[in-house]
Amino acid sequence: MALTAHRSSERIGSAPYRPIRLLRDPFPVWKLLRRAGLSKAASDTLTRGLKAVRTPGEKRVRKALLQAVGAGPDSATLAHMRRHGWAQIPAEMVPDAAAVADDLAAVARERRASNRPHPGPDSKKAGFLISLVKHEQFLDYPGFLKFITGPELVYFAARYLGEAPVLSGARLWWTPPNETAILSQQYHRDEEDHSQVKFLLVIEAVTTENGPFTLIPAEATQRVMAHADQGYGRFSDEEVAAGLDGEAPLVLTGHPGALFAVDTARCLHFGSRRATRDRLMLMAQYTRFDAPRSTVPDWGDGLRPLAAELDPLQRRALQLS
Repeated sequence: MALTAHRSSERIGSAPYRPIRLLRDPFPVWKLLRRAGLSKAASDTLTRGLKAVRTPGEKRVRKALLQAVGAGPDSATLAHMRRHGWAQIPAEMVPDAAAVADDLAAVARERRASNRPHPGPDSKKAGFLISLVKHEQFLDYPGFLKFITGPELVYFAARYLGEAPVLSGARLWWTPPNETAILSQQYHRDEEDHSQVKFLLVIEAVTTENGPFTLIPAEATQRVMAHADQGYGRFSDEEVAAGLDGEAPLVLTGHPGALFAVDTARCLHFGSRRATRDRLMLMAQYTRFDAPRSTVPDWGDGLRPLAAELDPLQRRALQLS
């Protein structure tokens, strides 16, 4: 599989292409409600309601698209995900994963060597988690965008979330060696919604030396939160260990092309902690359409060539109708 870096100039005049722009990004609305003094729960409810008013029938359409997809061949993996909040995606389900990982490794080497764009740290990441490619920049790499919006991943996320989902983020992450255990290197849950899916593709082999993604399965996360009497925020290792009562966290290591799905809203997790070797990972995040705290890339007209190749459920994942 050859995945080259370019921005296509092709225009597909006959392709269905209509961005669903009304309240595309609900997070600023949610933040305004919070500043007005509303609780998190009330802000969540009002943001969902506003999106429903601005896009009448959209949830119904997304659920209908899921019904048209059917059960699929991933029932055992999906059952594991529903029960535990994470799953390893079988290689036979996504046969191109190893080839994509190999091509992404080449892109990462080129990006780091040329500093294009300059690989400065994301805000709040303190240099331990750096985006070499993120969100709309994937339009320069249409092969990778096709991979993360392929039916295998989109349908899995749809079946798990119960509707045609939204691709709310995509990043090629680089973790350089570091000695820190701060911010997202501490146990936490993501807050975009009460459930979501992050696909994590291993690009170069990950061992315990690479700062691997580490998680607490969903059922054990509930015990930790009950023991700590805390739902969100950062959790210390000591708080987690006390709630686990001897159960060991899961450490996601693997060879290039290994692919994991994690509900980072249900599972306490951290990554990139005290890495002694570089780590490269592709992340694609899927949320429900009305996730109140999500931020969604503005793909613009760059999606037009890809839209012609997608089915209705996949187009909805990119906020296209």
